[in-house]
Amino acid sequence: MRFSRAWGATGQGPYGLGEVYNDETYGKLPPLPEQLLNGTFDWLIPEAAGRGSFYMAPGPVPLGGLDALNRRLAWHGLALPAAFERFMASSVLQASVPSCTACEWENSPRLVASPIEDHAFMLRFMKDQQGCGYWYLYLGSDGLSPVVGSASRYEAADDEPVKIAPASFLADVRWMAPDFEHFVYRYWIENVAWFGLVSQKRDLRDLNPVVRQYVNHLQAPAGSPLDCWPTPFPAARGGDHGQDQLW
Repeated sequence: MRFSRAWGATGQGPYGLGEVYNDETYGKLPPLPEQLLNGTFDWLIPEAAGRGSFYMAPGPVPLGGLDALNRRLAWHGLALPAAFERFMASSVLQASVPSCTACEWENSPRLVASPIEDHAFMLRFMKDQQGCGYWYLYLGSDGLSPVVGSASRYEAADDEPVKIAPASFLADVRWMAPDFEHFVYRYWIENVAWFGLVSQKRDLRDLNPVVRQYVNHLQAPAGSPLDCWPTPFPAARGGDHGQDQLW
């Protein structure tokens, strides 16, 4: 078992912005500058979309809240990624991300146990303002922490699994990025491009060269496809919490 892939970050626009990618087309997405994705977010330029653009309101998490989550995760040999902690504790970083669909940071204090594998959890960190979409950090039992998205808001008691059949869960949740910083970078650059090209009606040639290169790749993918796949789940959930009845 593994998640299916998906991506979609903006409203409709030129140059392929707004296209929704699925498991078959995900590989057409532009590769990201891996050398910059080191957990510092130094690439995140404030107000890159312009002063009149909509930026997501910050809601930094107190360090005590992050520590409490890590203490609970430590019982399962897991921890929040350092990049996630740095970003979610910083109002400056959070306020630097534009969103043409007016998404919001949502710092859930609650870990939801995965319904499909033991010692794995979901942590919600972003939502669509109209409740059309939710984004989660998926803390896998293998130590990986991809970002997944869903139209569903998953809730449960602290550290308890969602009461949903595993097949239904896999049909509803999509793997969006291999880690949190990859997700933020792609979301950021596509929204910067959307505000420049759609909202401000600027010429592509006037955009930041990094943004222009990304959009050009969207229009005419070049080079090798983005060969990025979610890993299979190493440990399926057993009979605890009544999940065996849901199979």
